[in-house]
Amino acid sequence: MKCDIIKLERVQRQAARFVKNNYDYNSSVTEMLSELGWTDLETRRRDLRLTLLFKVVKNLVEVPLDDVGLELADQRTRSQHSYKFRVPKCSTDNMRFFLPARTIPIWNNLPAELVNSEKVKTFKSGLTSHFK
Repeated sequence: MKCDIIKLERVQRQAARFVKNNYDYNSSVTEMLSELGWTDLETRRRDLRLTLLFKVVKNLVEVPLDDVGLELADQRTRSQHSYKFRVPKCSTDNMRFFLPARTIPIWNNLPAELVNSEKVKTFKSGLTSHFK
């Protein structure tokens, strides 16, 4: 899997050279990527998982919390927001890489004003600024 991610990142770096029309050996592809505003695969996937969870929490998609396996955390926790979830226990790799197990620890650490956003667009822009 790591090999596939490296290959995809390499394709993105070649695409940045193509878009910028800069094939100079001494030019920085990282600078080209930042000028274009392109993020790496890991960041895009994290943001998409958090956005999907935001849509589930706000009932913007037809997926009940129970069907995804989300349980609200106990209110006695040091909660930053009211939508904090209990992290599921995972004993197999199938469950360890399932959406809730990968996303809930990141979600629980988001600030309350970000989680309580009204619109998806506001949430996405807040994610970008939060992780910078």
